[in-house]
Amino acid sequence: MSTNGYCKNIRPPRTDAPLRLSRRDFLLLSGGTALALGIASGLPPWLGGLRAETPRLMSGGPLPLPGQSGLFGLFAPTGPFTLSAMPQAGLLPATGGPMLAYTVEQQGRVYHNPVLVLDKGQDFAVRLVNGLGPLGPMPAGHGAHASHGGSAGATPSGPDTIIHWHGVDCPWQQAGHPMYAVGPGAHYDYAFPITNRAGTYWYHPHPHGDTARQAYLGLASFFIVRDDEERAFARELDLTLGATDIPLVLQDKRIGQAGELVYAPTQDELFMGYLGDRVLVNGAHLPTLSASTRLYRFRLLNGSTARIFNLAFTGGSAGKAGARVPVTVIANDGGFLPAPRRVEGLFLAPGERAEVLLDLRDMEPGDQVWLRNLPFDPMHNEMEHGSDGAGHGAGGDGHSGGGAAQGTMDGMEMGHDGSMHHGMNRATMPAVTAPPVRQGGQHEGHGGASMGSGAHGESDGLAEGGDYPILRVSVDRAERYDRKVPERLPAPDEAVPATDGQSAFTRALRLEADGKRWTIAGETFAMDRFPITVPDRRREAWAMENAARSMPHPMHLHGYFLRVRERRGSPAQVRALAVDGTGRLPTDLGLKDTVLVWPGETVLADVDFGSPAYPGEQIFLFHCHNLEHEDQGMMVNVRLP
Repeated sequence: MSTNGYCKNIRPPRTDAPLRLSRRDFLLLSGGTALALGIASGLPPWLGGLRAETPRLMSGGPLPLPGQSGLFGLFAPTGPFTLSAMPQAGLLPATGGPMLAYTVEQQGRVYHNPVLVLDKGQDFAVRLVNGLGPLGPMPAGHGAHASHGGSAGATPSGPDTIIHWHGVDCPWQQAGHPMYAVGPGAHYDYAFPITNRAGTYWYHPHPHGDTARQAYLGLASFFIVRDDEERAFARELDLTLGATDIPLVLQDKRIGQAGELVYAPTQDELFMGYLGDRVLVNGAHLPTLSASTRLYRFRLLNGSTARIFNLAFTGGSAGKAGARVPVTVIANDGGFLPAPRRVEGLFLAPGERAEVLLDLRDMEPGDQVWLRNLPFDPMHNEMEHGSDGAGHGAGGDGHSGGGAAQGTMDGMEMGHDGSMHHGMNRATMPAVTAPPVRQGGQHEGHGGASMGSGAHGESDGLAEGGDYPILRVSVDRAERYDRKVPERLPAPDEAVPATDGQSAFTRALRLEADGKRWTIAGETFAMDRFPITVPDRRREAWAMENAARSMPHPMHLHGYFLRVRERRGSPAQVRALAVDGTGRLPTDLGLKDTVLVWPGETVLADVDFGSPAYPGEQIFLFHCHNLEHEDQGMMVNVRLP
């Protein structure tokens, strides 16, 4: 990691009073007169006239690729620019419906959720303008713990917002801490140098109590950093960003009758996480990439609020997976791995990234490959069981063995392995008030049951651990291609060894529910409380221990990267993917900013708080990237005096 100093001539950030907008600018930021029209039929105010004229779900069209403008357009800023968060009509590829987006107008081109492309060493300066306007009332109970650390700022004129540059090196005042969230019409200025190594990072909202809703409704995109090593790698494999080097953001959504994105979590879904009934890729449903017989690079980002993916490329059809097609993992959250890793599949949790190479040279025109989710045990609300998690996915096949004998315990139905049935909800957690019971006496489980229930109460049978297609790759053209994947990659700097002969301080961080909400070391978020204080910018070893009676938690650290040292007590479906005796996965190698910790598992990771060498006091965040968990308070301040 770089420890470059921060440029003194870059203007510091500030939060300003509301902007004085011209009538034209106001209409642009508010979606024009659309927001003043017909807030009827129970639609949220931000929709109004933004509804699709002929709303319908469109499946199977071309994969939206990053172009020179429009949604996910490639934007390489050379100076200061403005990102305006606002509603946009007709933008969602899956339906032609409305969505929220970050919008840039530059040199006659308009970008929505631009893929920011930056070079290491350049100065980055951007103004965020809050043009969201009214989004309607917060979901019941959403941001319930805002009183512990400041409200999300929802007012009749609209919510507060702020951007977090996820994985990007920048001082805490630039990193999207919610205390800097700005209100409707106001702006926030960011300015910092790009010191990251080449990699796939991203950006999304981070106002406390409203992160999930704003991200779910559309505010998210890529932040790609390039350097000389990255450019050499791209030349060696003849990769072009937007054509053969393709960013893919995977997000599960629910679609309303107006073609809009529906975010309406119940109390249980706020506790467990909100699942959609279909997965969109770059905003499209079951899209197709027209490909040639060559190598492709996919920059995979899980941009969902809660859904975990078990990703693999396979042959077969949309309805049935065929043989797996191996891919080569070349990078994770923090850039290139030390060496390529050939795998047949990988887990990807919310916030995580993985870069893979798909080799189609052995294919023939007319063949097809599917990116799909393969069955696995989501491990929701596990009962106390053996600490090794051996019952889960026995044999490493990713299945939960649902046909095995079952028993009961304290009146609750149990699986053969001692785990609770995954349809359980927060009522099964200690000292939790019973949730609402819908007609027929059925409790709402993870993902809700508003659109039809699966084992988890998930809609339309799209169970988190189910088998479903995501993207079709159609091999349409033969191409002569003879490039070879290098055996070694530009590796991150090695961790600096201790100079005093002492082991790094070990910090225990237990993840569990206290009966009302999820906690980190017994703490929930308060803006003015600092449960983690790191003296002397020292190196620490973090032991992230997930309770056995829990669910998976993707844990994210702002400002610094983690180096996973070991996984202990992993479930069998995770152990089966380990690449060494420490239990690490291929995606654990290199630098991580988001680490998935399964129930009953402990992940030991090193953090060097001296690199980057940020000036002055810093206050970063450590939180679960299940965004409903984050909004409900599963987040703590990390203070560096």
